[in-house]
Parts: sequence; structure tokens; C-alpha cells
Amino acid sequence: MADLKERGPRAQQRLNLGQISDSQLSLRVARSRQEMEEAYKLCFEAYAQKGYTSRVEEALGMRFSIYNALPTTLTLIAQDEGKVVGTLTHIVYSSLGLPTGKIFDLQHLLRRSPYLCEASALAVADSHQGHGGHVLFHLIRNYFALCEESQALDQLIISINPSHKSFYENILLFDRLAEGCLKNDYDFVCGAPALGMQMPLGELRGRVHQKYAHLPKKENLFHFLFGGTLYSERPFVQDGSASPLVIDTPTMTPEDLYHFFAQLRSDLVLSLKEQHQYFIRSSYNFQNYQSVFDELGLLKPKLRRQLHRFTTNIPIFFLLTGQITQVRNASRSHLAVKRTKRLDDFPHSGFTRAFIDLGSRGPVELNLKLTQSTERDLVFEIKNHSSAWEAFMDKTEAMYLPSKREGLYNLKVA
Repeated sequence: MADLKERGPRAQQRLNLGQISDSQLSLRVARSRQEMEEAYKLCFEAYAQKGYTSRVEEALGMRFSIYNALPTTLTLIAQDEGKVVGTLTHIVYSSLGLPTGKIFDLQHLLRRSPYLCEASALAVADSHQGHGGHVLFHLIRNYFALCEESQALDQLIISINPSHKSFYENILLFDRLAEGCLKNDYDFVCGAPALGMQMPLGELRGRVHQKYAHLPKKENLFHFLFGGTLYSERPFVQDGSASPLVIDTPTMTPEDLYHFFAQLRSDLVLSLKEQHQYFIRSSYNFQNYQSVFDELGLLKPKLRRQLHRFTTNIPIFFLLTGQITQVRNASRSHLAVKRTKRLDDFPHSGFTRAFIDLGSRGPVELNLKLTQSTERDLVFEIKNHSSAWEAFMDKTEAMYLPSKREGLYNLKVA
């Protein structure tokens, strides 16, 4: 790792975290339609001031994209006395790609790992600008916690206006994409110039520690972001409960999807390519969502996935190698496990035993058979379906109904 203490010394001098307090700000994932609309309106107001909005957005007074229709997309909000004063959207790489991928080639990153995400649609209310970046830094702290601890993600991508590059490069320690090439045709912000940047999430704490850990508290970004701890200890919490899964749990109800993408912005859905229409449908495996897509006129794929895969960050211990690693994706029948050096010589035939940590349910023993090996992952078929694993998956699938008004046994899987 390069010596980050020398990166942007002037920018470091302007950082004064002593002005930032743990006030009455409430930070969490937007769940209600009102919270989402407030976030989209705030984003529109911030982007409209810079001329980044389209005519459709100007007529609507809100800014959101097709990525918000995906169950993996999360809208973080900062509230002050019940009002949304800051927002940031978390987008996970999928068949739809990422917004930054429209102007920057991400293939060199995707060849190393498909586990990319993007921070997009950052906005802070005019009334809460200044004060040492109070709202902004709290949003960043909460977002880093989500990226680092709740999902098995490898790279964080952002697109910024070049005028902000000093903050992201010298203070937050991002690297430039594509040797920092600027593009002037970024339609996501109406053709404004953009600079692509990346952060290897596995290096995030180490980078911030190297540059800031030796500084006094008011300049110590490492202490502010991570509590001075070099290793992750706390999960990202949303809605007051921690879970080993932050999964493709829709934040939008079927009614919300219909409201935003049928009544307000049906153009976003109907302009999709066929394969992207199929992908959005397959991302929602429950009939009450499929009926919304029927009304939108989305095409139905000829073959549909019956078992849903969940993005995870669950620890797993292999008895054969004594190795602890992470489950990246899980379904009822398969696990995709993050590959490590000690798993490189894993036998490609036969069975192995492993223990998976399901939190309050305790460790569960699984008999696994290796079925696929890639540069980044090992895919195992689960040969024994223990009652604890089945109960865990039942609960996970039930989370697909955000309102939780329907009982587990009333679910209809499409």
C-alpha cells in the first residue's frame, strides 16, 4: 500500500471533525413511501441546482432511476426532527450494470470480482450544508458500515464532478478509475463531466488507519468512521435489528413499485431491453410483485429461477482445512463461498463438512459437495438440509414481504 499520509496534505489540514456532533440525526434505510419520496425530492433539488436533471424529473420534482426498482438497491436517509436532510443510494452490481459503467469501463474490475457496488444520488439539504460536513460525514460513516459489514462486496465505485476530486481522493482516499479519464457525456447527470473513482473495500480500514490513526481526535477520520478499531466488530443495523444477511429484501412494497414505476416513471421500465425486463422480474420471486410487472407490461422470461439466491456475509468454517471464510450467496440448496489461499487445493470431488454461523440459531453443521470452482468463489451443493437451515431460509424468504402482513405459509412463490 502506498504511503497515504502524504496524499493531499493541504486537504488534511481542512478536515476538522471537532465540528461534527452526534446530534439528533437519525440514519437508516428508507422503508416507507413518504421517506423515499422525501429522499427523491431532496436529490432532485440538489441536482437541479447544478443543472443535472432531466425535463421529466423537473416536471415530477423527484429524481430516481431504474436501479431503485431493484430489491438490492437501498436508499439511505439522514433525518433531523423527522425530516429527510440527507440521502445516498446504494446500488449493487447486477445484470443492469452500474450507472458509472455507462461511461467508464469496469471490465478490469469485474474480471477480478463481480461483487461491485456504487454510491449514487448523494444529496444534503441546503439547511444542513456546512457545519463541518455534519450530515455528509454521518452518511458516509453509515454507508461504509453497510458496505463493509453487511454484504460480501469487494469494490465501491463512485462518479463525481471533477471539482470534488480533492475530497474523495485526498480525504476519503479513493483511487481514480481508468487513469482518471474525464468523460463529458454522462447522461445520468445530463452530460456533466464526471470522474470515476474506486475503493477496494478490503483495504478501506487499513487506508484510513494509515493516514489518520496517529492524528488528534478532531482530525482523526479513522476514529470517527470506525471507532478506532482496525477490524470490523459491529454489523450495519437497519430498522433496529442486526442480521447476518443484508439481502435482496425489497424496501418497496408492490404498491410502492406500482406508484413509482407505473404512475410516475413508467418510461424507466418500458425503455428497458428485453433481458433487463426479464432480470427485474426474476429478482422478485413472489406473486404479489409479479402482478405489478404484469400491469407494467414487462416481458416474461420463458424460464424462471425457482430458487432465489441471497447476498450474504455469513461466516463458514471448513473442518477439512480449518479455514474460516464467508458465504457470498446462499439458496436453499447451494452456497457460493469466498475463495481463500487455503482453499485453493480443495478437492474437486467428494464431500466436506462445514459449520455455518447463523447468529442466534448458533452454528449449524452442513455436508457440502463442491460443484463449481471460479477465480473468486467455490460453489457447494448442500447435501443435508437440517431443520435449523430450513428454518433460517424460511425466515429469510419471509423477509421479502416488507410489511410482513402476510404469514409465512401464505407466501406464493412464483
